[in-house]
Amino acid sequence: VAATYGKDEVNWITVKGLEDESLEHRYTASFHWSLTQFIGSADITPTNHLERAVAVIVLLTAFVGSASAVGSITTAMTRLQLLAGRGTEQLSVLNRYLVHNGISGRLAARVYRSVLHAMAEQKRHTPESQVELLPLLSEPLRIELHYEVHGPVLQFHPFFKRYNEMNPAAMRQICHQAVSHLHLARSDVLFSEGEVPAVPKMYFLRGGKLIYIRALCPQVTVTSGQWAGESSLWTFWSYRGALKATTECTLLCLDAEEFQSIAHQFKTFEFYPGQYAIEYVAGLNALEKCNMTDIPDGSLDIDGMVNNVFPDENEGSESTRSSTGGLLDFFRRKSRKSERPSCCTEIVAFDTEGMQLGRVLPGRSSDTPMGKVDSISVRRKGTSTSSEGGFRPMAKATSLSASHSFGARAPTSNPVLGWFSSPGDK
Repeated sequence: VAATYGKDEVNWITVKGLEDESLEHRYTASFHWSLTQFIGSADITPTNHLERAVAVIVLLTAFVGSASAVGSITTAMTRLQLLAGRGTEQLSVLNRYLVHNGISGRLAARVYRSVLHAMAEQKRHTPESQVELLPLLSEPLRIELHYEVHGPVLQFHPFFKRYNEMNPAAMRQICHQAVSHLHLARSDVLFSEGEVPAVPKMYFLRGGKLIYIRALCPQVTVTSGQWAGESSLWTFWSYRGALKATTECTLLCLDAEEFQSIAHQFKTFEFYPGQYAIEYVAGLNALEKCNMTDIPDGSLDIDGMVNNVFPDENEGSESTRSSTGGLLDFFRRKSRKSERPSCCTEIVAFDTEGMQLGRVLPGRSSDTPMGKVDSISVRRKGTSTSSEGGFRPMAKATSLSASHSFGARAPTSNPVLGWFSSPGDK
């Protein structure tokens, strides 16, 4: 500024005798002057009004910038101190509680470890309850959000992967309403052998390791991407073993009652959950009691059951079917894919007034045109066609017997019954 606009005036360059100095010396002198403006003093002082105006502007800019930087740092440190102080205070209260109640050192260490793990998880993964803006989202947007968060984990299981393809609306509601989170510390027991769950749930492991312990059987390690307690979704169940955490674990819990409610609410004609329940419970009934388990160990052919229930990949695009055609396709798939001998001889369809529309032998086409099908019935060998005959309507095709409808034979006198069974079919 002095060299450009103050050539005809006395300026700090002439006063300090810098006009004949080298470029490096003049540059370092100018840079030194700029730095000294942060503290408001320098051995180089302005000698005219223009230089003084530049000095004032630089000094104000430096003052505001330094004050803002210091304020931001102070605010951040104060916030961290408050958070650390709050955590320290909470741990202190917990310590007083444990001491006051005479908790043993071993259990107190487990409690501390669990609490510290939960606090660390909250720092790494912000819980939804702490995001104050999420309630402002519309309900459809929150459904999509939960679907993207929970959907990939549920689809570890082959049934939910195919169910998502065939009924995405139901899958979104399941992710939105029926899924919750659970954290386990090391040595926590999720369930014990012989326990009947008060609130039946299926568990999906997102992170960590669990160990499954069953009497007279080797221990099995459950890792991320596996599940446990699937039987609780489809039938009344008591756990066959114990599941214990060997590390800190994060799980997704699928509530059985919520799942069943949503499955009925978004039920298509094929009703895939009901069909899979039949397959699954029939598989349980075919097992020896000692082979029943709570984790996927290969004793049940899950992939085969899913393939029996859902249409082939090349059939999945046929989204529009008549009620009669869907009924025939359903039983044709059952008779074509199932390896178990069927105990029924024909399928009878009824209208809304209970009038018989027609009957179909498994694997054959129908010669009788059918109207709107309201209910279906499986008639066994030797039954009568009168109103007092042996066949049972299945409640407007909403309930399917998970024990005997398709030839699943129970090895004992008390077969496993499914959640999707109607009382009359038990």
